[in-house]
Amino acid sequence: MRNLLIIYEGSDWRNYGSLAVLRPVFSLRSGMMALWQSLKRDFAGYDLQFICRSEVAHVTLRETSIAPNQVESRGYQRIVFVDASLRPDKDLLQELQNSEKSQCFTENGRLVALVLAGEGVANAGRVAKSIEVASSEITADNVDCPGIGCSAISAKRYAYIWDLILANPANIAKDFEGALRDLEGMRDQNLANRLEGSHVVGQSDIFIHPTATVMPGVVFDTSSGPIYIDEETVIEPGSHIIGPFYASHNCKILGGKLAGSSLGPVCQIAGELEESVLQGYVNKHHAGFIGHSYIGEWVNFGAMTTNSDLKNNYSSVRVNVNGELRDSGSNKIGSFVGDHTKFGIGTLLNTGINIGVFCNIFGGSLIADKSVPSFSWGDGTSWQKHQADKALETAQRAMARRDRKLSEEDVQLIRSLG
Repeated sequence: MRNLLIIYEGSDWRNYGSLAVLRPVFSLRSGMMALWQSLKRDFAGYDLQFICRSEVAHVTLRETSIAPNQVESRGYQRIVFVDASLRPDKDLLQELQNSEKSQCFTENGRLVALVLAGEGVANAGRVAKSIEVASSEITADNVDCPGIGCSAISAKRYAYIWDLILANPANIAKDFEGALRDLEGMRDQNLANRLEGSHVVGQSDIFIHPTATVMPGVVFDTSSGPIYIDEETVIEPGSHIIGPFYASHNCKILGGKLAGSSLGPVCQIAGELEESVLQGYVNKHHAGFIGHSYIGEWVNFGAMTTNSDLKNNYSSVRVNVNGELRDSGSNKIGSFVGDHTKFGIGTLLNTGINIGVFCNIFGGSLIADKSVPSFSWGDGTSWQKHQADKALETAQRAMARRDRKLSEEDVQLIRSLG
């Protein structure tokens, strides 16, 4: 008999700002992989299904090769539903994987996991539908599974977008160990063992894929954590990389200081990058500082674009979430930037700024706003509407440079936002 893991996003996906507008929550990254990939690793051997908003179902299919919202329960002895924002510890994982009875698990009233076992698996379709259509926070009371027991637990979650940033260094270190186990047969091909003209300092591990290219004059500092450089990535002279650090496939690191960060695929990065997460296809080709930030796909930073990630009074940073300022609990928070947003040269970004998708920001001045709505065009003193047709034309041109294009479903979703 088989087991099934169903990963679902909650109705509070807007807590992740513009980063979840064009993708499901479980496609966001922290560490070396997306949230769904991390949960899949935790539930090794389980089959996999997803529940998400219908408007981003095509993104789920494209990224996972699994059509979401089509839960099939036949043939399973245990089905585990898990909130995509959950960070399960070892004890909770064991309880979810070993439970012989159906039960739900809540954290401060919020449903974070649910197990259906034995005859209870027949209720999977009803549970899935109630999660899919939920318009408010999912609790044990609004999930259609009467008679099921409930346990209140203390669990960690990625409740807001900044939680993914703050957890990123530790997640890189955790993911690094799992990646090395998966690549056990490739340890003797580790390019870090035969670098020419570059140097490794520190005692932590480093793995550089044999298809990567490291030019002379690169320093890898593992004193604070491991470094993993993935397939076909190129690192040019003058790059100083400080762990924990991860660069996905086909990235280009063009010189500068990069510390404690995760690069998704096909990023081109220069200058200074500190403790940030880049979803993928980000172009930061020139000098400038980006720190403690989460950057969506297809974002372009003009030369010297820089963000603040620390207030002058060292107090914790408040972030605009759904029109309400929330305390992040951290004094090191930078920027949150939605997909396809572009910055002109010399742009300066306020601490904790939340920027939407398809913005065009320029003028070489400080953007003092706490949030910038999607499809904004301007220099911070005034904003105009960036027309969807024009934004789509720019997106198509930028993506064609990387042999990518928008699908019809992508275009429909973008037009519905603009």
